[in-house]
Amino acid sequence: MNSEIWFSLIPIAGVAVMLHYLPLWRRQNLWFGVTVPTGYRETYQARIVLRQYRLTVWSLAAVAVVLAVLAIWQKHIWLIPLASLFLTFSSIAAFARGRNQTLPDSRQVTLRSAPTTSDTETLPGGPVMAIGPFGILLAAALYLHANWQSIPALYPMHWSGSGVPNRWADKSPLTVFAPLLAGAILNLFLLFMGEAILKYSPRARVANTAAWTARFRLVNLRLLMVVTWGVSLLLSWFAILPLPTGPLLKFTWIAPLLLLAVIGPFVWQMVSLSQEPGSGSDGTPDRAWKLGLFYYNPDDPALIVERRFGIGYTFNFGNRASWWLLGLLTLPILFLVLA
Repeated sequence: MNSEIWFSLIPIAGVAVMLHYLPLWRRQNLWFGVTVPTGYRETYQARIVLRQYRLTVWSLAAVAVVLAVLAIWQKHIWLIPLASLFLTFSSIAAFARGRNQTLPDSRQVTLRSAPTTSDTETLPGGPVMAIGPFGILLAAALYLHANWQSIPALYPMHWSGSGVPNRWADKSPLTVFAPLLAGAILNLFLLFMGEAILKYSPRARVANTAAWTARFRLVNLRLLMVVTWGVSLLLSWFAILPLPTGPLLKFTWIAPLLLLAVIGPFVWQMVSLSQEPGSGSDGTPDRAWKLGLFYYNPDDPALIVERRFGIGYTFNFGNRASWWLLGLLTLPILFLVLA
């Protein structure tokens, strides 16, 4: 029981630490999703907003810890992920409050007409890097097919931190190959995001941040490619666990840690970029950011823009094409979950 408690608290602590620093992982002229003057982060008002936000986050984290512990004591293990979700969504409200406190200090920036596509940029590594993760998933699928008779009729599908099975599944093509199918769907989504960044994101709406924007975009594209490879390896690892793997079950926790270790340097590079003085503003209007999280601007032709909460990119929900694309991407995910 003690090990279960610790392994349930680790994700909550990780989310809390990430949320603690998240407001700082943005361009220098953005503060809680609001365009502000240079040097605003060092002002007394900015520090007050940040302090209140962090106090709220850690208070919510304490509540999430209590919920997780109660879920384990009452043997409602399925409630444990809800504790992390509670912390995440409650912190969004705390971020929105910080945004409202900062809005009176917002300022306009001078924009220029900028293209939303480039004929010279491609995904890092080209087609080989893009297709490779699917080859990993296919190899795992062929290996499972070749050893189908070795898979027991009732096999473990979830393990505790010590490698002890605590959830089981009946053998069927859908349950056995589900991790690989999920990997293929996720890889398609990530590759689509990469192409959307290349084809449908603004290049440099603020003239003096053009070079920084290009560097930020490249780091994001590299991260997407690394994630596709890492996720394919991770899900292929878990897909073959129903086979008689013996001592491998005791090391299931290593695979996610390795994935985080590979992704970490790229995330850190994005965080470091956000601290550079030349990052400036992203050029999107503050009024178009709902809660500082969702971008809705029907007058903006861009399909995808940089996030103001978190790292990476998000859709322009004011562009009708984004809803069609999100719907198409959601259908196979819903099918997999319901099946």
